[in-house]
Amino acid sequence: FFALQRRRGAKARSLRLVPEDALRLHDAMWEAEPSSVGDLEPSSFFSGDPTRSWDLSMRHAREWEQVLKERFESLPANVRAIVINKVGARTIAAFEAQQDDLAKGEFLHLRRNLPELVQVLKAKDMLPAICFHNSKEGCFWLARSLFEALQDKEAR
Repeated sequence: FFALQRRRGAKARSLRLVPEDALRLHDAMWEAEPSSVGDLEPSSFFSGDPTRSWDLSMRHAREWEQVLKERFESLPANVRAIVINKVGARTIAAFEAQQDDLAKGEFLHLRRNLPELVQVLKAKDMLPAICFHNSKEGCFWLARSLFEALQDKEAR
């Protein structure tokens, strides 16, 4: 949202949000202007239609998301700015943390994050995977770092 609102003429309704992000948008709108989303509380919205059940489809989630984004666009500019800052704060903090890591050195950043990435890939049954680096030395270093991280984890 943060980048979208800075582009002239861009509309929130053109974004595709995953349900977690739509819920984050709802919560930020609730904090900034509770009356703007009172009828969009998920439990109320989804129970209001007898064709919906708690076994929601992505179609139902997309319908809620679309209404939510339209409501967001109808908010006054100052309230939209507050919502954008609330929604964007987590993203900005994540980017800043990544930037701090990279400023300390690429290898330190990769050493810190590669084991977690491998665990996520393993959990999603996406291994084996291929990892590239721009140098042979870098590939060796990453493999060694991952090996050491896995050894440390097994030792604990």
